[in-house]
Amino acid sequence: MGVTPYVPFRVNTMLCDDFLNWISQTLSSPESILLYCGWFGSLSLCVLYYGKRISRVYLRQWYDLSKRGPNEDMDWREIRRILNEDALKKMSVVERLRFPPRYLLRDIPTILVLGLVFYSAFMLLPHFGRIGKEYGIALGLVTVMVSVVAIFYNVRLKARAQNRQEWINSLRTEIGALISESPPQHATGHKDNNTTLSTEKHLRMLELYLNPSEFVHRALLTLLRFMYGYFDREVDVEIREALSIEVPQCSGQANSVALGVEQWREWRIKAVRLANVLLKREWEQVKHVK
Repeated sequence: MGVTPYVPFRVNTMLCDDFLNWISQTLSSPESILLYCGWFGSLSLCVLYYGKRISRVYLRQWYDLSKRGPNEDMDWREIRRILNEDALKKMSVVERLRFPPRYLLRDIPTILVLGLVFYSAFMLLPHFGRIGKEYGIALGLVTVMVSVVAIFYNVRLKARAQNRQEWINSLRTEIGALISESPPQHATGHKDNNTTLSTEKHLRMLELYLNPSEFVHRALLTLLRFMYGYFDREVDVEIREALSIEVPQCSGQANSVALGVEQWREWRIKAVRLANVLLKREWEQVKHVK
């Protein structure tokens, strides 16, 4: 009986020969090199984009604890955690993970379709020279149309981002003016009419800039009103309870509180944390043009 040859070795040798032949044919054709470079470049861009997207969508950040998705509304418990914890405090891997169904239903089919598209394109690349001239012209026209649409879309996004950036700068100015103010008269015990008028002005401007339907905006505005004694005990009571803001005894006025200087400074630290979160979230929306 004859000795049976080692089949796996023969198969591996054939694969190596085919691979070497493919490399030699590709390198001998400039058109093939350009096509494969374009394919690998497109694949790398998609992988890079979805890598960043997966990190942004499915991992919670210090400024975005929402489980509903990136820059979605946070509930009061999550906002309260921001007030009481430093941004440098590390979250465990389990705490950081989130799986918003709305994004999963969008990303999973998209990744599968893109995978099939790139696989099909890779299999068609060796046969690209056989594609008729009319198909090449059609492909060129489609490319031009897509480029024109992308240009107009980018111009529109740039205008939106610029307008939002101006709004963020104005918002930062008003918040900074309030947080840098001295403690109010009910905390210091002395009266300063100039400081009171300045505080009222910045609070009113901030009320016009912020969106009362967003939890973070509403929480910061309520916190600043509480710190300076400008709040409605009936309107703000639900938010104060949600944020664990205990109102001290009244100082004699209808909506004023009797915060001491040290208490006021503690609340200012919390206001700075929440303001940092608000501004960071708005800047993220500028980057992603939401």
